Amino acid sequence: MVPALCHGEAAATHGRGSIVEHAWRRYLEAGPQLLLPLLVAAGREPRIRSLMPYQTTRGMLFHRTVGYPPSADNISVVVVDGGYRVEDWNGADLGTADADGAVALMLDALRARSA
Repeated sequence: MVPALCHGEAAATHGRGSIVEHAWRRYLEAGPQLLLPLLVAAGREPRIRSLMPYQTTRGMLFHRTVGYPPSADNISVVVVDGGYRVEDWNGADLGTADADGAVALMLDALRARSA
């Protein structure tokens, strides 16, 4: 589990308007090994990198809001044998793939949401 942001760090980061970027850096520097390939691949995509990443008991959650509760239109990525299962905001299974494939599924879901 990535160390949580302490209030001082979060407050300082929020003041600069980059709390999402700070969270991404923390996960990329100290994230769980099972999630690191996904995080690296997802971090290369600006549309995904603009979403707030949160670790869950099953994988990662990406959404537009910084605080709790998460936005209702989040994307969830679950660690499964051999890859990652991507679920949309309704819990529908969008597919299972390796890290790059999971990112493609996430981008498809984001495009569908904005259409």
